[in-house]
Amino acid sequence: MIKKKAARVKAKVAKTKVAAKSKVKAKARGRRPAPSPKSVAAASPVNKAHEAALKVVTRALKTAEAAAAKVATAEKKAAEAKSKVAAAMKAAAQKKSAAASRALLSAKTAAQKARAALAAARAKAAEADKTVKDAVRSAEAERKKEEAKAKAVAAFAAKWERDYDLKAAKKAKKKGRRATRKKKAAA
Repeated sequence: MIKKKAARVKAKVAKTKVAAKSKVKAKARGRRPAPSPKSVAAASPVNKAHEAALKVVTRALKTAEAAAAKVATAEKKAAEAKSKVAAAMKAAAQKKSAAASRALLSAKTAAQKARAALAAARAKAAEADKTVKDAVRSAEAERKKEEAKAKAVAAFAAKWERDYDLKAAKKAKKKGRRATRKKKAAA
């Protein structure tokens, strides 16, 4: 009895997980993927504001790349410091001398500094990524604004042209009627 109940509960949980996943996938399908920062930076500017926004994106990308490189070097240094601590621990355990324990202490201090530097580098990299995202968002907003403006102008022009053609057709029709009236009156 208990096993059956547990199996039912398990099946229900699995069903809800599948439903949740499919909902997320459907939501993701509905949205277009965000453009990559590099593709946005490579786009040709549509107006002055968009051009300025693209310059900001390019600058932010360079900063983000530099920050990522700093993170990589900090990770290497942290890994080296960790291996030095392990070696110093091994030496201190074997030798049990004051010099070995001092070496272990200095290795631990160096490792701590390396970890702090890594954390700072990661924070800067995260900030740079956020800046890139903001810059991309503003550049895309400028582009979309210009597209919307062009669309609105085109729609207005099409409507105006249609109205103008209708008025011209009405005028021509009226002129034609007048001419036939004059002919009838003359006859």
